[in-house]
Amino acid sequence: MKMSQEEEEEPGSPGARLMQAPGFNLCILAVLGYTTTIDIDLFKRELKRTLVKHPRVSSLMIVKNEKRGTFSWKRTKVDLDKHVIVPDLDPDMDNPDEFVDDYISNLSKNHLSHEKPLWEVHILNVKNSDANSHVIFKIDHSIGDGVSLISMVLACATKNSDPKSLPTIATSKKRERDNIIVKYGLIKNTKTEITAGRGVELSPKRFVRRIISLDDVKLVKNAMNVTINDVVLGVTEAGLSRYLSTTYEKNNENGVEIIKKRTNPLPRNLRFRSACVFNLRPCAKLEDLAEMMENEKLLKEIWGNVIGIVVLPLTIVLRDDPLIHIRRAKATMDQKKLSNVVGPQEEINLFGHPLGYIAPSVFGFPQGLFVHYQSYADRLVIAIGADEELIPNPHQLCDDMVTSFENIKDAVIKKGFVKGSKSC
Repeated sequence: MKMSQEEEEEPGSPGARLMQAPGFNLCILAVLGYTTTIDIDLFKRELKRTLVKHPRVSSLMIVKNEKRGTFSWKRTKVDLDKHVIVPDLDPDMDNPDEFVDDYISNLSKNHLSHEKPLWEVHILNVKNSDANSHVIFKIDHSIGDGVSLISMVLACATKNSDPKSLPTIATSKKRERDNIIVKYGLIKNTKTEITAGRGVELSPKRFVRRIISLDDVKLVKNAMNVTINDVVLGVTEAGLSRYLSTTYEKNNENGVEIIKKRTNPLPRNLRFRSACVFNLRPCAKLEDLAEMMENEKLLKEIWGNVIGIVVLPLTIVLRDDPLIHIRRAKATMDQKKLSNVVGPQEEINLFGHPLGYIAPSVFGFPQGLFVHYQSYADRLVIAIGADEELIPNPHQLCDDMVTSFENIKDAVIKKGFVKGSKSC
């Protein structure tokens, strides 16, 4: 007799089993900023119509052998009231920015319940400086990686300008695309103020973000004849150098003297290594992904954790010429061939509401800092996930990355690299 869909079980993959190792709490946190207040009933209906159809999103994790760490996925009926969490909030609260940051951070302190499918959606109908409302997806990493999750979410979206059409995604076969998501995590490095120790994967994290102009990023890219990957790697190196310089300056007893003499407060030969996560799947059109949402067999072929990791060096040093960071990044990236999730080229409607930005991050990994870059329409989001003890002021790190990018852009213009501009 053929089992019903709810009785069928599928073995967990080796990658998913690794994500469930004892002591791990590996999750994806995706913050969606919306331009309107969220209609809860509409949002639930759209979730049910789209994402909940996915077999992983509607499956329980059943432990088969605890010693060996084996488990299977078993389909079940999803009760959205147990997954969609809507706290009762004061829309006129004193500090909505701080509240949203604290709420997101607190999500990294708890495990998802195994009594239901391993995901939650938190809806915050409160306006802050980023958006009019916020939706936070917390998803166990064993369900899939960020690439598969964001791809499937985008396959549920439509254009704001044409509600019947899927978003436009660049499908160029070139190695580089203008809309992109990149993730960097710092691994073992020279011991510094932000070097992670044992147990960092279990410590609380803070998640903050900044938004810069994607057109400005393209300006730097085109002027220097590099890729967007080169630009964001250079910005990461420059921003970390700036942040650590300030940190060492403040911690140095002769800080005032350093400023007067204008010497470099950074120790010599500081070296970091970052783990750059990239997509191993062939690029699929959104039309294909949307069709796969209706075909479980095809969907399983691209779902899961199908990613690679490349170790990239970062040299932490203050430079008189900020463009050296970009040239160094290009020299590094020219040796790699990376593909990433391509962001929508125009503004989209997602789960029944117009989207303002996407800020993905992760927690539960043994790194003290994660930096994600996510493109959306004409903007690029810099999203930082940081250990609270190692980086007590992640907002400052975000600001330093934005300042570093502005310095790079200004240098490109001043040196006359932009067509139509005059060098100073």
